[in-house]
Amino acid sequence: MKFFYKIMILLIVMSSILPGNKQVNATSKKEFLRIEGYKPNQTVTKIPNLSDILQVSTNQILVTFDSQVDLNLGTKASFYWIQSLSDKIPTGIASLGSKSQFNARNALSTNQVTITKVQGDNNSFLLTFKQEIPSNKRFKLAVRHLHAPGGKPFDGINGVKVFTGK
Repeated sequence: MKFFYKIMILLIVMSSILPGNKQVNATSKKEFLRIEGYKPNQTVTKIPNLSDILQVSTNQILVTFDSQVDLNLGTKASFYWIQSLSDKIPTGIASLGSKSQFNARNALSTNQVTITKVQGDNNSFLLTFKQEIPSNKRFKLAVRHLHAPGGKPFDGINGVKVFTGK
């Protein structure tokens, strides 16, 4: 029984030491946020970065980003590039050859691929190519100019990943 009392006293002492649920003064919270550099009415958006590529069938790859992507941009072929790492001239699913530079003229087109959002949030997109992905060929996927829903336009690279056709 003494052991039980010791445990109870210990719990009471510990609970008095631990911080409780204090009411936060709204003005002190605003003051803290102002000091920390937070600006009210500021839109907080993250630039989506390409995080993963997975070939899910002979003509499909699943592309995943680390944050949400504006749906209207994420489903546009012109924001994606596939570079062949072995052929100087683009063949198969590639939109540019191994020595080519990325530009608007050699982005993927709707004649080559259809891009759809995967169920859930706007982090994953399924690229369905009109032809099969050549097996054992290496490609580089580059994604540019995507931003978060409601975010400011982004003029940069969202990521580059290398993959091999299966």
